[in-house]
Amino acid sequence: MSKLQLILRSLRFYFLSNIWLALGVALSTAVLTGALIVGDSVDQSLVKTTELRLGNITHAVVAGERYVTGSLGEEIDKHAGLSAAPVIRQTGMAMANGGELTVNDINVWGITEAFDSIAGSNLYEHTSRGCVISENLAARLNVEVGSSILLRVEKATSVPSNAPFVSASDQVISWRLKVNAIAGKNDMGRLSMQNIQSAPFNVFVPFDEFNAQMENENRANVVFVKTLSNEPEQLIDNAVRQAWKLEDTGLSVEKINRVNKYQVVSSRVFIDSLVAQRLVQNLGAEPVVTYFANKIQIGKKFIPYSFVSSIYADSLNENEIVLNRWAADDLNASVNDSVLLSYYSIGPLRKLDTDSAYFTVKDIVPLEGRFADRKLMPYIPGFSEVLNCRDWETGVPIDFESIRQKDEDYWDDYKGTPKAYIAYSKATGMWQNRFGTVTALRFPVEKYSIDELSDEITNLVDYENLGISIRPLKEEGLYASKNSTDFAQLFLGLSFFLLVS
Repeated sequence: MSKLQLILRSLRFYFLSNIWLALGVALSTAVLTGALIVGDSVDQSLVKTTELRLGNITHAVVAGERYVTGSLGEEIDKHAGLSAAPVIRQTGMAMANGGELTVNDINVWGITEAFDSIAGSNLYEHTSRGCVISENLAARLNVEVGSSILLRVEKATSVPSNAPFVSASDQVISWRLKVNAIAGKNDMGRLSMQNIQSAPFNVFVPFDEFNAQMENENRANVVFVKTLSNEPEQLIDNAVRQAWKLEDTGLSVEKINRVNKYQVVSSRVFIDSLVAQRLVQNLGAEPVVTYFANKIQIGKKFIPYSFVSSIYADSLNENEIVLNRWAADDLNASVNDSVLLSYYSIGPLRKLDTDSAYFTVKDIVPLEGRFADRKLMPYIPGFSEVLNCRDWETGVPIDFESIRQKDEDYWDDYKGTPKAYIAYSKATGMWQNRFGTVTALRFPVEKYSIDELSDEITNLVDYENLGISIRPLKEEGLYASKNSTDFAQLFLGLSFFLLVS
């Protein structure tokens, strides 16, 4: 028998076995190839999701709970290699059909024309006198173009809502808008700064109109940036530093003619401790702490709800207090009398405790000159601008029945001018909080002009000191998608169970 005959007979004899073996190899190859294709497809889908939610945006300057000027984005945009757009992002809820359909945890974006330019979208042109909503939100609310929705949005304010004496009411705005367009996944409808795969619910509105609703002017808490530079973070950092202005720090300077000094205050009521420390050490600022006391009491007589300020000098010991003439007459006080000062301390989650401290009257001063300085009272929304004590909205319990006509008269004549003064070291120990302790910083007018002082402060207060950061959004998203579970290997491993079975 020849070799050829042997081969032919073997093939004929093992024909069915070979067929089944070939089918098994083909099936195994198909399973393994399919697993690799599916896994790679999932990986690519994650990358695509990142590109869909960010468009051409590569970075963001994130202000956190603060607000910078919209002009910061405009100034960054002027630097070669960078395109930037200021944005307001707030969270809220959307309602339709008279409130029957409600979606919580939505993102409301206040955008400008510059946003379309860097993101590669056409959202802004459709926001005029209305809004653009993401397609998933439109489906959830069962609305279409031409319908109207009601937004309830957290109010954007420089003053933290849980800062001491800030009213927790009036922190949400209601805004009814017409739906001008619906944004799909290719139209930036999935815009998000979070590395998530689920599509967020988005509403896009005009930047200026959003600011107007918030009773702000040209404020932003995010600046989106597009850059192709090899060192984008350094380029953006340089651009932010060059564009940085005093208004972006949240501080402002004014001259107090009564005491012939410049005063620096924060839109957040309290000046950040690090900022205050730097300005005191480098510019010789005089720090001021002014706080709202519940009672100034001697024996059974007391004055309700008064501001007490600090004296930054060695003229007072920590157990001594100075009363102005009005307070002394009201309490029938004399030098060396013992005074009980009661006040609220505000802890986490706005937990209130009533604390108190005893002082000895060191001096009684006339209500004039530096002791008649109403600018020592910090600006507190819902408090400072009201005309009557009974209209206060302080965010803490107020016993309005205890407020007398003479207290109303004092408010009419002197507003929140402090009625008592204690040592600065004592005031900081009693009234420090996580937002800061100092309510004002004062500078002699002889040392600086107001422009020179503004420039000095701007140079000293670095944006990073305020918790403002530069985030490489595109890089973070791609890193998260490429360094998550390797789905190709996962499906390949799972396919072996099929082959074994």
